[in-house]
Amino acid sequence: MEKFLNFIEKNRTWSLAIIFVLTILAYSNIFANQFVWDDPDFYQNWPALYSFESLPRLALGEVPIQHFGVFRPLRSIIQLFIFQILGSTNLIGYHLLSLAIHLIGVWLFYWLTEKITGKRTVAFLAALFFGLHPIHTEAITYITTSIDEIGIIWALLSIFFYLKFNPKKPVRKNYIFSLIFALMAFFSYEITLILPALIILIDLFQKNFDYNKIKEKIKCYLPYFIALGFWVAMKLALAPQNRQLLFGQDVSLPLRLLTMGKVFVKYLFLLIWPRDLNVYHEIIFAQNFGDLKAILAWVFLFALVISAIILAKKIPAASFAVFWFFISLAPVSNIIPTGIIMAEKYTYLASFSICFLLAVILEKLISGQKQLYKYSAILAVLAIVIFYGAATYARNFDWKNDKTLWEKTLTQRPDFEPVLKALKQLEE
Repeated sequence: MEKFLNFIEKNRTWSLAIIFVLTILAYSNIFANQFVWDDPDFYQNWPALYSFESLPRLALGEVPIQHFGVFRPLRSIIQLFIFQILGSTNLIGYHLLSLAIHLIGVWLFYWLTEKITGKRTVAFLAALFFGLHPIHTEAITYITTSIDEIGIIWALLSIFFYLKFNPKKPVRKNYIFSLIFALMAFFSYEITLILPALIILIDLFQKNFDYNKIKEKIKCYLPYFIALGFWVAMKLALAPQNRQLLFGQDVSLPLRLLTMGKVFVKYLFLLIWPRDLNVYHEIIFAQNFGDLKAILAWVFLFALVISAIILAKKIPAASFAVFWFFISLAPVSNIIPTGIIMAEKYTYLASFSICFLLAVILEKLISGQKQLYKYSAILAVLAIVIFYGAATYARNFDWKNDKTLWEKTLTQRPDFEPVLKALKQLEE
């Protein structure tokens, strides 16, 4: 094992190759899967994708009528080009694209981890856990959502070029690239709107961050917030029907926020123990301020944040992970109703927090002097890899078609009316 760890530390290319092979194996059974759920709305029944004549409308934010309320014009344009290449029947092509998107994300998280920690072993473990994590099946195996993740790839590329940017050099092409990718991310997927906050977070937790130059840093951050403001202005310029509020608008803001405490705890639990994955998790809106589960959830979350603040200097990796988790999920916190109270696909960016923290802890134990801790950590890595890989492979079968997806959902939500209706329509 010592030789293997030394090999990983010295060979970035081979480390990534191992991660890619294992990730591909975990997703190797998706290529027989059909269009499911909302996929036909985009890749079979949306006339706008059948001709480049619709490009101006897509650039202004047109989406299928069932999906009013989102503003992702760049995603729509990307979908147009993808459809023109793959058409409505090349399912293998769509799944290859989904897997390629995920592998790019794995590589970028490897690079980011190495940049933050300076340790390739930590980067190897974090990227490996991220590549195999079962909660990503909804973001990757489900074609429609996998295209959404291109927005997260743009955001990660923005971070990539930002961290390569040297403010002391007169040529700032990396900074310009970072801003361009930031804009591309915002106009592809709303969850990336927290990108400026993530950039600030990464800066704060870098060892060489100079607090004496905070004014210079603020000047660097400002254009990202201007880009964010530009997205907001464009969103507000849309026709009213494209800005409609969706599911949850009949629940007051305080009760929505109270309910989200339970949702965030559920997300955290699934990231730590990804069992019983479901497209419709049962989350009951708080009816009043006496909802004990919601109150306890918020007490726990506040304690987590306070602990992260207190331990920021002593255990920076843990604090970084906690703040990354909360920041990444902020856009889907239902301050403004999103239409979905909870979805596993929303955790794609947030899941890095757990993968990163696990990697830091296990690498520290493996590189330590105590043999018991060392071998226990090695066994833990092997167990996590086997568990994640097997669970991802098994979950992919649930996404084979609408029938398998809804039947699996009913095993966990047997009385959920929308799924019962969906299955009845399939039978008819």
